[in-house]
Amino acid sequence: MKYTFSQRVSKIEELIFRKLDVLRNGDPELIDLSRGLSQGLPPREVLSELTLRLKYPENHIYTVEKGLKTLREEVAYFYKDRYNVILDPETEIQVLMGGKDGLFAIAQACVNDGDSVIIPDPSFPAYMNCALLAGAELTMLPINGKTNFVPTRQDLDNIVKPKTKLMYVNYPHNPTGAVCTLDDFKTFSDFGRDNKVVICYDAVYRDISFFKHSTLLEVDGAKDYCVEIGSLSKTFDMVGWRMAYMVGNKDVIAQVRKIKSVTDVGQFVPIQYSAALALKMTSYIEEVAKKYEDKMIKTLKLMREIGFKPYDTKAAFFVWSPLPKGYDNSEEFITRVWKDKKVLLMPGRGFGKNGEGFFRISTTSPMEKIFEGVNRLKGIAG
Repeated sequence: MKYTFSQRVSKIEELIFRKLDVLRNGDPELIDLSRGLSQGLPPREVLSELTLRLKYPENHIYTVEKGLKTLREEVAYFYKDRYNVILDPETEIQVLMGGKDGLFAIAQACVNDGDSVIIPDPSFPAYMNCALLAGAELTMLPINGKTNFVPTRQDLDNIVKPKTKLMYVNYPHNPTGAVCTLDDFKTFSDFGRDNKVVICYDAVYRDISFFKHSTLLEVDGAKDYCVEIGSLSKTFDMVGWRMAYMVGNKDVIAQVRKIKSVTDVGQFVPIQYSAALALKMTSYIEEVAKKYEDKMIKTLKLMREIGFKPYDTKAAFFVWSPLPKGYDNSEEFITRVWKDKKVLLMPGRGFGKNGEGFFRISTTSPMEKIFEGVNRLKGIAG
């Protein structure tokens, strides 16, 4: 077919997650430690709520574009109870169909052709593609272990441009598992205010922390230029449910709401009711965090015993490790491990140029699979 397609679409890079699909070849001996997907059922209370809400005809029609009022009120209560942050359910909360929905919508809402968007490197590759689809120029922000993968104010000042309009930040951080402090969030908030840059905090892993991780909106005045994207996917094993929300600056929320009025008609109502119930289950959040902490401690210990030197992760479920001696290309390394050891890992290069020289392991699989997979790596690190 001879046709001239959108130049924006031609700039989109295939996500590393899709590239690895060809290696997931159905081999029963393959142990896949590459996926950052929780592998379990949502809480039974949430499943029961979904089943109940399915029985009512009025729950099978379109909903309001801002999201179910019950869910928006529960998000507001969650923030007040957990972070002492006050949110207006009408103007400062927007229900999303998954976190990516918000990442895409905010770029469309804030960026004109040729504007600059700051993208951490390494980071979740969807940030870059969402910015490119909005016609943005990318400004890459290198982060590394010397500053615990958290940029300083000087780092930010060195790369800001007159046309910088948006910056994505993500802590606990994918792919490294790095965390940040309230002071770090204040740095981001001050930078946004001083330069009139919208800060989009992707908080998808915030509640899977081995301590109580701060949130951006706790900073006084953060709502002037900041929004947060929260998700129920990882915390409640609701990955396929596509249930998330955006909170913060009311003007940004209003523009995102306009975008969503064009792209969809809201998440399925029974799922929204189920999400509202889930947000009340704060004790479950703590249980999930403890589960991943236990698995992380065991995985890091085992990796160090066989010669790897992984980053000391304190949140989420990712192990970020330098490549062993003799390797300098992460894709070649994971291909070699896949062929020789029948273990699938995630190459660091898939998260940006600054991710080269590293690989990522996910601890979402059952512990026995993680042990078996990591043990197969014996001898590789010397």
